[in-house]
Amino acid sequence: MATITLRAIHDGGGFTHSSGISDLQVAFVQGQFVLYAASRADGGLSAFTLGAGRAATLLSEVNSSPATGTYGVTDIEITDIGGVPVVAAAGRYDDEFAYRLIGANGSFGTVATISPIPQSTAAFASIEILKFGSQTYMIAGRDNAQGLAVFSMTSGYGLSQAFTLSDSTAATLANVSDLVTFNTGSAHFVFAASSIEHGVTSMSINSSGALSVVDAIDGMKDYGIYQATQLATAEAGDGDFLLVGASGSGNISVFEIGATGDLSLRDMVWDSLQTRYRNVTALEAFDYNGRAFVLAGGSDGGMTLFELGPNGRLYFIANVVDTYTTTLASVSAIEVAIVGGDIQVFVASAIEPGITQFSIDLGAIGNMVTPSGPSNGAVGSPGDDFLVGSDARNTLWGMNGNDRIVDGGGIDTLYGGLGAETFVFVKDGVYDRVMDYQAGIDRIDLSGFDMVYSIAGLDIDSTVYGARVSIGSDAILLVSLDGQPLTAADFDAASFIF
Repeated sequence: MATITLRAIHDGGGFTHSSGISDLQVAFVQGQFVLYAASRADGGLSAFTLGAGRAATLLSEVNSSPATGTYGVTDIEITDIGGVPVVAAAGRYDDEFAYRLIGANGSFGTVATISPIPQSTAAFASIEILKFGSQTYMIAGRDNAQGLAVFSMTSGYGLSQAFTLSDSTAATLANVSDLVTFNTGSAHFVFAASSIEHGVTSMSINSSGALSVVDAIDGMKDYGIYQATQLATAEAGDGDFLLVGASGSGNISVFEIGATGDLSLRDMVWDSLQTRYRNVTALEAFDYNGRAFVLAGGSDGGMTLFELGPNGRLYFIANVVDTYTTTLASVSAIEVAIVGGDIQVFVASAIEPGITQFSIDLGAIGNMVTPSGPSNGAVGSPGDDFLVGSDARNTLWGMNGNDRIVDGGGIDTLYGGLGAETFVFVKDGVYDRVMDYQAGIDRIDLSGFDMVYSIAGLDIDSTVYGARVSIGSDAILLVSLDGQPLTAADFDAASFIF
């Protein structure tokens, strides 16, 4: 069972650039993990050293100046040039671009300003850095402008423009709000979100830095995406996925990334009374033990943890709610570092000074398992497994962990074992069975059913060996672990996830 625990609140003392933090990045530099923070309020940068099982320690800070390129900083990236680690910053209100060198212990060093300054480096709003063989490219979108520019980051801390891509009817590149890159192993892709055009553009990039549009999502026309502002990528099972957070519509969409960069919708989740990501202002994905997890924050004072399945669906795990001392009001940035197996989460706010540090314990995390063989069955481990059914008739065995067991598209039989299970069902119009349901311990996830928001929308009927839960043409037969009948009184809101 996953838990999120407060570890530390970083504010005050020597941490002078704690207000208006716009971005957080973790990098492994000079033999240690370092958290870098950027303040949009004053243009300052801060660095913290990280260690397993402990609070972050402030290492270094630098102020903004006319030569740092960090006025109104909205985005930072950590890379290396000629083996020297550097911070590259997008200064929304700056006409300079500069590299901040990183010293031997991960602290800030000198500034290398680009000279002469290309006009196209002014007012960057979002940047992403991609290594392509021996080449390092920076893709950039400018504030209140259309299109993207690609720069080659050259030795001697130079920057030369390699390619420009204008907005067009085949793309959504006006006022790019976020950028991410993804490498499938055989191809490199760049994804750009537009908050004005409410869409996402998928592009391939070649070894010369040239971008080619391969797909574009019109969020308002086809998907209910309004003001696309946040992007993240993740791998789950055999699938590659792009997550899109929309601040206007308050939803998170999951698109599967095809071999050519084409995008196919797999899931869309909306903020609810159960979750904490209204207006979706921050999105972060991370991998742990071969399984994919997603953190989302918004304007409603908190953060939500999901697991991403190999089917592209998001499954709710837990929430964190803002308190008087934490910095989760209007979340502006979320960053994850896995240090010696310790999952550390850092969260900043657009309106509260400081950084809040959490730790996530995913419990006895087990395997991700899908059906195989002629029986279309799947068997978990003693750990907390994630079992996902197919469209065939499946029998899924969770064994004794706290498992998540996902019904497929056919008539399925699910066994949880003695742990606290979450049984997830899809709308398939057939009869599915849970053969060892534990009332008050196991949960039923019905979030995949439209227009079902509470237990009042369910029909629960007692049977000789348990209960039957009906949702329209779908029915779930729950056989109790002790073989005794269950009534509607044995279920409450905590028994279900909607």
